[in-house]
Amino acid sequence: MTNIKKVIGVLICMIGFMSISSLVEGKERFQGTFFEDSNIVKTANSYQVCLCVKEYFDAFENKDNRYTTTTEQIQALRKKYALKKEEAVKNLSVAEFFIDRAAAVEKKSTIEVNEYNKKIFYEFSNLKIQKDVASVEVKVSQKWNYQFSPDIESEAEDTYKVSLVLENGIWKILQVERFSNEISLDKKLESFAKNSTFKERKKFLTDMKKSLNTGNTTVSNNGLMKEMLAVNKLASTKSSYNATKAVKYAIKYAKTPNKNYYYFKGQDCTNYTSQCLYAGGIKMHNGKSKTDTCWFYKTANNRSSSWTGAEQFRKYLNRSSSKIKKKKTNWLNVQKGDIIQLTLDGKAYHSLIVTGIVYSSSGRADLLVCCHSSNRKEVSFNREFAGCNYIYHHIIGNK
Repeated sequence: MTNIKKVIGVLICMIGFMSISSLVEGKERFQGTFFEDSNIVKTANSYQVCLCVKEYFDAFENKDNRYTTTTEQIQALRKKYALKKEEAVKNLSVAEFFIDRAAAVEKKSTIEVNEYNKKIFYEFSNLKIQKDVASVEVKVSQKWNYQFSPDIESEAEDTYKVSLVLENGIWKILQVERFSNEISLDKKLESFAKNSTFKERKKFLTDMKKSLNTGNTTVSNNGLMKEMLAVNKLASTKSSYNATKAVKYAIKYAKTPNKNYYYFKGQDCTNYTSQCLYAGGIKMHNGKSKTDTCWFYKTANNRSSSWTGAEQFRKYLNRSSSKIKKKKTNWLNVQKGDIIQLTLDGKAYHSLIVTGIVYSSSGRADLLVCCHSSNRKEVSFNREFAGCNYIYHHIIGNK
């Protein structure tokens, strides 16, 4: 009996050693990964759940451009789904649609908009496993460069809740939900991708390519020079709005929000762009809290609705009583420090600030923009927001 106990003891030790080795190996493979909950990878099962999620997003974001074709990238994602359940099929459809959309933008663009030197960091939390189902929250942070701006590090951050199912001993993705209360472009496109047919999605991509803002009309060197000089002239024109200061603020707080302001999680876009305008010298317009007849921020509960709401901000800008001097502009003439709003049925639902203008030999080719919810720092406007309706606000100064 004693010998049996010794054998069992040795086996337990060996199993324990193998489990620890597996987790150590797991932590090495999860380089650049932060576990908010220190207990999250204490078992091999929890490690496999997180690994599945990590590999999914590595494929979806095409880390380091490892997939040379859209087909390769989609096949890699299918390995992580491979479920016939309706929700899994819908989520795969969404993922494939976003990949096809990015490929369409890259094909139409007159500049290289692929993301190079990509680094992805994962923060896992709230992992729950019950028999053959699991869920986990993950914050996906990315850094990369564009070929046209090798000295600029672009960044993005998104938070998701991922549901998984254990099938034949292998974890598979069932559902991917983005944490955002804002009616964002992604949510609209996700809904479209889930509920539209392949034919409708193909038509959308075809129409999007036709309307994509990019330097697709050849211009003379003289014409290009005139446009660039016009940009510089506007940027240096004396006014009460300092676009340079607004852009510096935008870049500084794009990823990490300014702690002097309340961060409205999932719906902070206009709060952020309002801060940028204020940093650029636009004066607050005090008035009644939670209204769009004024524009100010004192506290999270004492502010105008126009400071934090995209549609309310649009309304305020167009009021005769507005204290912000601006004019309508377009993609070709929008400048650094100007505000772009995404719209649906004439109403604004998202706000961005322009922080860079990109040129090709054919003229203006793209814009770099920053925004919150989800946080973006100097990302390609075409690649990130193609397929939407826009309003362009050229900010002149105070009235």
